[in-house]
Amino acid sequence: MVVGPSEYAYAFGIAGTLVLKTVCDLWLINNGTMIESGIINADIKKLQYNIGQFFLIMPSLALVNNSLKFFMSQLRLNIRHKLSVLLYNRYVEGLTYYRINVFDNSVQNVDQLLTNDVDKFSNALVDVYTNVAKPLLDVIILVQRMTITYTGSATPATMMGYLAIAGTLLTYARKPLTSLTVKETQLEGQLRYVHSRLITNCEEIAFYQGNNRERLVLLNALKKLRDHLYDVSIFRFNIDFLDNVIARCKCQLNFVTGHARVATKSGLEFYILNIDLRETKVF
Repeated sequence: MVVGPSEYAYAFGIAGTLVLKTVCDLWLINNGTMIESGIINADIKKLQYNIGQFFLIMPSLALVNNSLKFFMSQLRLNIRHKLSVLLYNRYVEGLTYYRINVFDNSVQNVDQLLTNDVDKFSNALVDVYTNVAKPLLDVIILVQRMTITYTGSATPATMMGYLAIAGTLLTYARKPLTSLTVKETQLEGQLRYVHSRLITNCEEIAFYQGNNRERLVLLNALKKLRDHLYDVSIFRFNIDFLDNVIARCKCQLNFVTGHARVATKSGLEFYILNIDLRETKVF
């Protein structure tokens, strides 16, 4: 099995450090606000106290950040090692390696598949876990804080509805990214295969003076990879632009919803206060 007790332990360690990191982020925001308040109000004692607290908490913040990096790196390493062992055992079992390299043309660049691709898969798997867990925790805390404050449940509900619709649109827009990533991996593997083929057959190529032909093959493989990476960068630019527009619209929506609720609440309180004053004057 690829996932065992040690992987679960590192995964729980990542979850725990993510919670601690969120707590530290909230403390830093509050501490920064207190420092700014001390500067604006010219309160030297308040400023000195909060700056002192900031320097005292810095070792703990550094420990949390580096613990998160350590757990993530160890989880990547363990997954890569166990997955590599599993694949190597199946690769050298019987005559599998011989059939793949000699008879099966559908599987190319086996060396890259068993090394770089396994490494990329392990990194992507851990990144997916952390990139999903941290925003989910932040959303839960944000909804809880906004619900218990003056905004009530209206603003979180509006925000979650907007995020659901926007997330669906972005997911649909990102669909071509999968095929682009697959093609990028294939082109990188093809470039490595051309280099390895040149190294393997360098004696025959030199004997038949095929250096010009090999140069064309190398440049052609490099050009295909370069053109594809350019297309990927253009696609990512468009997706990031759309993502930023949606994020800014979300922030504006939250701002308008929250202030509309505050304005409504303030207007109602002002109206009730005026009624109380009029009744007092009448009596």
